[in-house]
Amino acid sequence: MDWTRGSGRMWALPLLSVALAVLLAVLVSRYSRSGHVELVAAKPRNARRRVVLLGVGEAGKTSVFLYKTLGVAPQTAISQRVNTGDLPACDRVAAIRLVDVPGHARLRNAVHTQLDNVDAIVFCVDASVASRGSAASIGANRAEDLHGALVECVDFIHETLRALAQKCRKGLPAPAVQVLFTRADLSPLFAERAMLKDQKRRAQLLARCRRGLEFALASRRTARGLQGVDGRSARVTIEGIGAVEDVRDSVVARVQRMCTPVLRAVPFLRWAAPLEDERIAPELHPTRRGHNVEAGAGHKQSNELAMDYVRTDVRQAGEELLVHLDARVVRDGGVTWGIASIDTSDAGWMPGKAAAEIGDLDQWLETL
Repeated sequence: MDWTRGSGRMWALPLLSVALAVLLAVLVSRYSRSGHVELVAAKPRNARRRVVLLGVGEAGKTSVFLYKTLGVAPQTAISQRVNTGDLPACDRVAAIRLVDVPGHARLRNAVHTQLDNVDAIVFCVDASVASRGSAASIGANRAEDLHGALVECVDFIHETLRALAQKCRKGLPAPAVQVLFTRADLSPLFAERAMLKDQKRRAQLLARCRRGLEFALASRRTARGLQGVDGRSARVTIEGIGAVEDVRDSVVARVQRMCTPVLRAVPFLRWAAPLEDERIAPELHPTRRGHNVEAGAGHKQSNELAMDYVRTDVRQAGEELLVHLDARVVRDGGVTWGIASIDTSDAGWMPGKAAAEIGDLDQWLETL
């Protein structure tokens, strides 16, 4: 009898230990998921920050990457692969892992895979595109090209922020975001490179670029049926549109339409009535380009609003969308702005020979 009691106690202790271990693991797992943002935000100062350069093709991302990592400024082509380089820590800046993601439309599937573990994102935008994409003072062909490039850039930013919203609301920390207007030296405001140090001209170019980008993004969101910055929904509602009669309609079809009410009124003849066309035109369907359109039976709600990145309580904010973002998606609830210029004409692959104005980016990296 004593041996049985001793054996029971001998088995009870390991079982109790296992149960306590499982309970502790469950509690730690739940705490980690609920407090993931806070834990990541408390990253030590000497930890390596991961900064991702994003943007469409020919936005100057690779030039920024090569200058920051190697100190060179060669003529570059559209990147076909992800480039990674390390920036050592210094007195005011922590160590940084800099990632250059391809901007070509066929290679952008690599973007979403880079958003899982990122501390900061830099959207590179050509300053000429942002500031003159909707200008009427230049030639028609040139204006059309710049406007098309601006639309592509805004589409990329919009889709990336939507993907980031989806990831961050599942527990990932919100990264810091900067919009860096590159190739500032190509702007008409800077006839000479020495003018790039003129703070008044830099502020003027930055204001133009911000205005162009914000206006295009606001138009993009309106087209997608997302809530405007004044709190009103931009959703399109279509109702009361009848069928358009075909002038080539046959006599048989007309007789069928005349008999349809009678056939539907009689239960055993209802099968002979022609079916109503309840289909939604493809260009109006919400699954095409994200339009949120109410257009009859069978309509499915678009998930655009579920993955929005702008604060829902914003009122009377004008068109400044990117400074009224959801703090769960972008750190501090807004982006910072910067201007950059790297001279790739003469320096080539010679380290230390390139002329660059990227002080806005360097100052922002210090805050990480």
